Amino acid sequence: MIAIDNVLWDGKVADTAVTDPDTTTIRTLNQKLYSDKRVDLSLVPIGDGLTLLRKR
Repeated sequence: MIAIDNVLWDGKVADTAVTDPDTTTIRTLNQKLYSDKRVDLSLVPIGDGLTLLRKR
């Protein structure tokens, strides 16, 4: 089990107008995790977002 904190980045990841390097990096990580068929994941919308993932 891996937990990744702050994946919503204060909502900035959903705002395509925000293009600073930190936001872009988190957005890219979220997309890669979502596309990765080797893991199951769940985004928990508490605080600033928590992604939980485990190897299939």
